[in-house]
Amino acid sequence: MMKIVGKILGIFLLVFIFSNNLYSQVKADDIVGVYLTYDKLTKQNCKIEIFKLHDNTYSGKVIWLEKPLDKDGKPYCDVLNPDPSKRHVRCDNMTILYGFTFKKGEWVGGKVYNPTNGKTYTAKMNFETKTKLKLRGYVGHPMFGATEYWTKIK
Repeated sequence: MMKIVGKILGIFLLVFIFSNNLYSQVKADDIVGVYLTYDKLTKQNCKIEIFKLHDNTYSGKVIWLEKPLDKDGKPYCDVLNPDPSKRHVRCDNMTILYGFTFKKGEWVGGKVYNPTNGKTYTAKMNFETKTKLKLRGYVGHPMFGATEYWTKIK
């Protein structure tokens, strides 16, 4: 019985050390780069570039859409934006992440804008692997939200 308890404790200790080691190796600027993701609502791939601003916060911008034009050959624009002055902005050139800061292995305190419904959500991000970024957008508490996974390609 003691051997089993010892093995279980050993496994928990290894998991703790490994997960703690992963977070300690993540650096703030590791998030900078280009990510590939799939938008389920528009049913297309897109690329997001995450970059650092002069105030040491991180933002992200759509830089490519697989299908940037609608059925009439016109570029998709941010027609659902609550700010009418931004409804002409092309969806393949729009900032959708802003205000993130790096704390304890994750990027927090930011916002994610969803152009498919015109709403902005509080968000946080962290790496699950070196190339798999988890983005959690929510209202109020992270428990009440949705998660997307983006793949770092550059």
